[in-house]
Amino acid sequence: MAATSHFRTPFNGYSVKFSPFFADRIAVSASQNFGIVGNGHQYVLRRELNALNNNNTNNNNNNFPHSGPATLPLVEEARFETADGIFDCAWSEESENVLVSASGDGSAKLWDVSRPPFQNPLRSFNEHEAEIYTVSWNPTRKDVFLTASWDDTIKLWNPRENAHTRGSLKTFREHTYCVYAAEWSPHHADVFASVSGDCTLKIWDCRKNHSTLSIPAHDFEVLCVDWNKYNDCVVATGSVDRTVKLWDIRNPKKELSVLRGHGYAVRRVKMDPFDEDICYTASYDMTVAMWNWKISNTTSISNTLGLGEGGERGVQPSPLLRQWRHHTEFAVGLDVSVLNRGELASCGWDSSVQVFSNHGPDPLPIL
Repeated sequence: MAATSHFRTPFNGYSVKFSPFFADRIAVSASQNFGIVGNGHQYVLRRELNALNNNNTNNNNNNFPHSGPATLPLVEEARFETADGIFDCAWSEESENVLVSASGDGSAKLWDVSRPPFQNPLRSFNEHEAEIYTVSWNPTRKDVFLTASWDDTIKLWNPRENAHTRGSLKTFREHTYCVYAAEWSPHHADVFASVSGDCTLKIWDCRKNHSTLSIPAHDFEVLCVDWNKYNDCVVATGSVDRTVKLWDIRNPKKELSVLRGHGYAVRRVKMDPFDEDICYTASYDMTVAMWNWKISNTTSISNTLGLGEGGERGVQPSPLLRQWRHHTEFAVGLDVSVLNRGELASCGWDSSVQVFSNHGPDPLPIL
C-alpha cells in the first residue's frame, strides 16, 4: 500500500507502534513541552483503509479529480491522558486491545482501548525511581514485558501474575548509566538486548541474574537497539555518535557493519520484518532513513570519490537507500509494520505522525 497518512498531536511525539493484530491501528505516545515538564497523551489511531477504495471509485467515475499521492485519514480511536509525559508504548502480544506505555513518573501504565477512559488505566506498575524510556512486549512468550529506565535498571513484568502483589518479576542491575532501550529477541523467548548511556550493548537471558554478553558498542551513548528478524545473532544499535552498527553476538569483537549518514544522534533503529538486509533509522537530524546494512560504508566512501574496485572510476552502491525529510523537528519515533510489507510510521517533536511506504511517494511535512 503506497498511500500516506498523517495526524497532528497537540503534544510532541515520542513513539509510534503498529498493532500486531490490525493493519489499520497505530499507537502514538506524546509528551507536552518536549517531555521536559507537563502532561502526556497515549493515542490509538485508526487508518481508514476504506477511504482509498472510495477515492478510487470516485476517481474512476471522474467525480473527483485525482492529484498528488493517495492519502488515507488517520482518526483518533482513543486517547488516554497522564500527569507526566509518555516516552514509549508497546502493544500486548496476547490481547488486541491492550497496550502499555512508559511514563516520565517512572510508572508503566496498562490501557484497554475497548474500555472507556474512566476505566483506564487498568494497572499502573510503580517501581522505577526515574523515567521509563522504553517498553518491549515479548513477542514469543506474549505474557511479559520489559521496562528500561533512567534509574539504570531494567524490570520484567507479568501483568496477570502480579495482579495482587503488583511487583516486578525481576530487576536487572548491571548498566552504570541510563538504560535507553531494552528489546526482546523475536527468536528466543527468554533473551533480550539492552543499550545504555554507559555506551554498552548487553545481551541477557532473563532466567539468569547477569548479562551473558557485554559489548562496548559505541564511544558515545547508545540510544536504541533492535534484532534482525531472520538471523537470531544479529543486533543493530544506534548512537549519539550518529552511526548505526550491526553486531554478530557470536563474534562481538568487531561490528559487522557501520552505517554513516545521519547528521545527529540516531534515536531509533528498526530491522525490516520482511527483508534480512534492510533496516530503518530515525534521527535528531529530522530525517528517517532506509539502509542495506550488508553494503559496507567503505564502498560508499569510494563511491564519493568515484572510484571502483582497484581504484578505477565507477559507480558503487551506497548502504543508504532512501532518506525522508518530512519532519521539521527531531524524528524520535519509528516503527515498521509486520502486516503490510514496506509500511513505516514515524513521529517527531514537530507533533506530526506520518504513515508511508518505503517504495511510495515521500510524505509531506505538516505545516
